[in-house]
Amino acid sequence: MQYELFSVSGDHITTFESAWRFQEGEQIFVHDDNTKRNFIIIRLTHDLFQKKTHVIRLYCQEKKVYA
Repeated sequence: MQYELFSVSGDHITTFESAWRFQEGEQIFVHDDNTKRNFIIIRLTHDLFQKKTHVIRLYCQEKKVYA
């Protein structure tokens, strides 16, 4: 499934594919080269397009990551 990760304010964070079916309340850790970010899924929406594609948008609140 195709996912798009957004902050609750609507800023796009990343796009990824996964077979996992995410749910509200789950945590997601995003690893970049030098950083690790932690998000909690607040809301999700499903976008269906004419070409029969399906994108799930995850709206998340970022949590502080302590090293």
